Amino acid sequence: MGELIQYLDNENEVKVKRFSNYMAVAMVILALLCFSAGVLFLRDSVFKHYYNPTRHVIVAQDPETMEIFAWKDANGNVYTPADPDVKSFPYGTMFLLLALLILATQGHSLIVKNYVATLVIKSHLPAAVPVPEEVLAHGRPALAAGDQRQDGRRQAQVGWKFKIADQR
Repeated sequence: MGELIQYLDNENEVKVKRFSNYMAVAMVILALLCFSAGVLFLRDSVFKHYYNPTRHVIVAQDPETMEIFAWKDANGNVYTPADPDVKSFPYGTMFLLLALLILATQGHSLIVKNYVATLVIKSHLPAAVPVPEEVLAHGRPALAAGDQRQDGRRQAQVGWKFKIADQR
């Protein structure tokens, strides 16, 4: 990205910084949402022995600190914090967090590089290739207001769309 920024003027550099900041905020929000959904998925589907008040009943609890020492499921299986499934839950959340951080940073970098490349192309395209404005806007040359199509209908350009009047 650094080698492309040198081709931008100051106005476009400000646009890139602003866009980068907006995308960073969007990526953080998206990563937080994915992290919370991922933790819920891990707790409910992967680490099923982890305490869940909707599926487990408390067997042993400290009355003063409310710390849960043991819980059991509907099948009568009793689980404790020493259970391997319960012990590995923090490692699963750590792996999820690392994966989301890597994906978010790579996604942010890719999006910003794409935006910089788009700005470089837009800022240097008119000087490099003389293309009529109609071709850039519509992909094909526009017809004049009084031109007719091959089927005899008149066609007038209105903004980005064409309005076709059936006047034969």
